[in-house]
Amino acid sequence: MAYKRMKELRKRLTSLSALGAGVLAAGAATATAEVIDAHGPNATISHSGLPSYAVAGLPGGAGFGFKNFSSSAVLPNGVLQTVVNQGHQSVYGNGVAFAQAGGLVRLFDLGQTMGAASVGSNLLVGGLKHSSKVSFVPRVSTVPYSHTVLVKNVLSTHAAQLGNAPFTDKFALFRFNSPGGTLFGWAELSYTLTQSRPQLQLIDWAYDASGNPIAAGQTNTPEPDTLVSTGLAALVLGAAGLRPWRKAKARG
Repeated sequence: MAYKRMKELRKRLTSLSALGAGVLAAGAATATAEVIDAHGPNATISHSGLPSYAVAGLPGGAGFGFKNFSSSAVLPNGVLQTVVNQGHQSVYGNGVAFAQAGGLVRLFDLGQTMGAASVGSNLLVGGLKHSSKVSFVPRVSTVPYSHTVLVKNVLSTHAAQLGNAPFTDKFALFRFNSPGGTLFGWAELSYTLTQSRPQLQLIDWAYDASGNPIAAGQTNTPEPDTLVSTGLAALVLGAAGLRPWRKAKARG
């Protein structure tokens, strides 16, 4: 397994080597960046836990957050009816606009930038929609006295996924207006469907106070020493490898 991982890293290094001069130039540009990194909060938003989580206090009074949403509807049709229950999680912005695709939060990999992506402020992350078709059949009951009751029979059920499929260590990129101009940031997320319930984890977030476009996962934390001069560390290690390195470096 270790050999396979090393081989994969070498392959990624080889494919990235052609970027050499361009990456070095980018490194010089980001050396003056003023990345404000939250180093947390690692908050989990779910129907059985936190119903929402908000980040406030960004320059200009901006902020953003994630929240649960659930709804239920009954569509009658004679003795048949369809019961629809849905739960999903969404992101909202207070002066903050997230990169979006078709009304969904657009997800980025480590090292990617927003570019010219379209943006929105109230976007769906993911969720699940349950539909059940039921009928009501009359039946005579003698308890506690003789009378007619309607017995509910579930004829069929259907579950449909809403929004993004579950993912691990992806990034939502955003921008917002500050007194000094437009600033850019990222939020690292993981999303699961646990027991048919959506669960969203806000792992970390950051923004660049200098006004420079920020890459997904970019922080002020030094990256592995052998790669820091080229800026390839984040692209080579990936989010799963980079985070343990940062923790080990901090304990150093």
